Amino acid sequence: MLNDIHGLPVSTASAQAASDFDRSLRGYLMYRVDTSEHLARCIAADFEFALAHCTKGYFVMLTYKQANVPVAAAAAQTARLLAADATPRERQHVAALEAWIAGDLERMLALWEDILADHPTDVLAFRLAHFNNFWLGRPQAMRSSVERVSANWSPDLAGYGTLLACRAFACEECGDYVTTKQARRASVNIDPTNL
Repeated sequence: MLNDIHGLPVSTASAQAASDFDRSLRGYLMYRVDTSEHLARCIAADFEFALAHCTKGYFVMLTYKQANVPVAAAAAQTARLLAADATPRERQHVAALEAWIAGDLERMLALWEDILADHPTDVLAFRLAHFNNFWLGRPQAMRSSVERVSANWSPDLAGYGTLLACRAFACEECGDYVTTKQARRASVNIDPTNL
């Protein structure tokens, strides 16, 4: 078992799969067009990697197209079949994907928050919860989520600039413009593309 870019165990023994998974996470955080290519290489390097299949399903669901739900459901089914040897955190991710596909958004968000309670640097759970809370019109939930995990992050952790950008956005949505300005400035200092 290897660790991801945040030190969290991932159920793959393939260094190539782990590396490509990290690249797909970074790509997702930065809205890179090659994100799905990295994830496809990850799955090709280790087809048994349940979290990679789950992430594929997540990415498909992020299109918010009903026609793509069967593709996400197939990824979830594969992930579930492979998850017997996965970590409890990875199995929770699979359950969150299944809840999303079923339209149970409350369970989906609760599962991501449960993941974050035990693994506050799980950037996948964090970013997905943030994104979905936004689309559901829940700015306070966005802000609460980022505030709960932020003490466990540091500037040397991959995606820290994204965390700050999410904090700035959530605070702005809640009308806290002083914190917004501070978080935005810190985020842009780390990564100028976080405007």
